[in-house]
Amino acid sequence: MYSLNRAQLIGNVTGDPEVRALPNGQRVANFSIATNRRYTDSAGVQQDVPEYHNVVMFGKLAEIAEQYVHK
Repeated sequence: MYSLNRAQLIGNVTGDPEVRALPNGQRVANFSIATNRRYTDSAGVQQDVPEYHNVVMFGKLAEIAEQYVHK
């Protein structure tokens, strides 16, 4: 039986994707996304902490990211 691991990151792209080709011709795109984690500290004040996520896409997804993902 197969399973699917899936995550959705909703945030801001920190820069344009860096797209390159592997020796076999497959495209690879690298970029990062910034999200905010909000919590209430012990003093009762809401805090926003940025978290950065590195994203790597291969093949057709890398080509789509190159075309549509921009800062």
